[in-house]
Amino acid sequence: MSVVAFYNNFTISKTDTMKKLLFPLFFFWINILVAQNYQNICTPGITFYRSPDNDFMAFRSDSVLPVGGGDTLFLSYRAIRTHADTGCLDTTSGSILGRKIYKIQTGWFYLFNRNGDTVKINTQATLNQSWRFCPLASNGYLEAKVTSITSDSIFGAPDGVKIITFQAKDAGNNNIAHPLNQKFISLSQHWGLSRMLDVFSVPGDTTVYTLAGKSVPAVGIQNLTWPEIYDYHIGDAFHYIGGASTAGWKTIIKVLTRTDYGSDSVKYTLEHCQQLMSATYPNYSTVHDTISETFSFLENPENTWLSRLPGEFIRDSYSADDYWFSTQYFPDLRQKGVSWGGFLFTREWNGGDTCWRMGNGYSWTISTGNYTEGLGRTRTYWYQADPPYYAQMEENLVYYKKGTISWGTPITTDCFTLLRIESKKAEVQTGIKVVPNPAETEVQVTLHGFNPDNSWNFTLYTYSGIKVFSGKASSNQFILSRDGHASGLYILTISDRDGAIKESTRIIYK
Repeated sequence: MSVVAFYNNFTISKTDTMKKLLFPLFFFWINILVAQNYQNICTPGITFYRSPDNDFMAFRSDSVLPVGGGDTLFLSYRAIRTHADTGCLDTTSGSILGRKIYKIQTGWFYLFNRNGDTVKINTQATLNQSWRFCPLASNGYLEAKVTSITSDSIFGAPDGVKIITFQAKDAGNNNIAHPLNQKFISLSQHWGLSRMLDVFSVPGDTTVYTLAGKSVPAVGIQNLTWPEIYDYHIGDAFHYIGGASTAGWKTIIKVLTRTDYGSDSVKYTLEHCQQLMSATYPNYSTVHDTISETFSFLENPENTWLSRLPGEFIRDSYSADDYWFSTQYFPDLRQKGVSWGGFLFTREWNGGDTCWRMGNGYSWTISTGNYTEGLGRTRTYWYQADPPYYAQMEENLVYYKKGTISWGTPITTDCFTLLRIESKKAEVQTGIKVVPNPAETEVQVTLHGFNPDNSWNFTLYTYSGIKVFSGKASSNQFILSRDGHASGLYILTISDRDGAIKESTRIIYK
């Protein structure tokens, strides 16, 4: 019988009788909170945590191993973490709860910070019970103490919660100053840690993350899906401003039609217009046409990264992937981002250390893309450093209108207004012309102002900066075949014999 049902079975007629009844009920409720099982920390599925600045971290149990005596080892996913003091990128630790979590059958959980120190949580601790949470310098320690056992609202429903408060101690058990003093975490009966520190940075970081979502069962914040990202409707409009090393552009996209193919894909017909200003030939150009884009929602190598979690590390040769999840860029909308490349594993810096670092001084590429709920790709950033030259490109969504909702500042009212500018006379007679564009199977590339005797090379990249193939431009006009590559936007660059990029353009394969 629940406390509420137990209470409702009585009819109270006198104040004294009410007091006599409520007094034992109070202790009955406290005893229930104390006796409840609070060990639901490493539950199945994904758990999302959010900081006050809308930074997200997550926990996902990739494997569960019995280690004897009723104890259990949970392994979370690998995450990229930064050692601010060394510049190294740690790839062996996990996200908010670390890489390894030991659950002791007595109710203790052992987690591990960046130094390998044990961070302890006693889920069975009662009111006013304390323990050593983690070590501090000079044999000191951070004490954790259950200072309150109460009922709190978790995902809109009441749940028993233990408040665990910190106090730093020296080797003689005396209170000492520390940034985490009187800070607290919360342990929920049904949902595990509802308020937690980033274990990797304990005890050096005071940022507290609160429980934001669970995938099993599905409550609160959930991971984004492709159908949610590319959920456009007729009349939706999107304005972009972009720029590269030698060019800048403004683009307007308006949705004309939508065709759904079950849950597998969706096809849109879009009005597309663009104003391009370039330092090379032609200095000014415009495009105004109708294009079709199809987005596949099936799992494939191009789509699988969307299931990755904040900071998740994927090693591919000498590159690394880093994924994050945020609601910061657009108000009230979920956003997923991916960062590809730009990391190297080396023994050649800082006295021969061995760690992952940014690729400074080496040939490296970094590409960043943001995908937002209902808005598609909202930011693209691509940077390539290859001393002594580099290439850079960035494009951002600056305005959108979906139904009665709008955000940002429009470039102008519509395509006709955007393109109502007279063409400027070309001053530098070099450039690339690609026809048809968009294309089905192949394009004809024409180079203006390039001497074919000077060993020009071309390279085709995906829009996220991954090299597709390259070759030598033996003449000022050649055919570039699609060769089975996926539909989407590609970047074509022309470079000299030293590898310096002289011109670039975009190609769309339908």
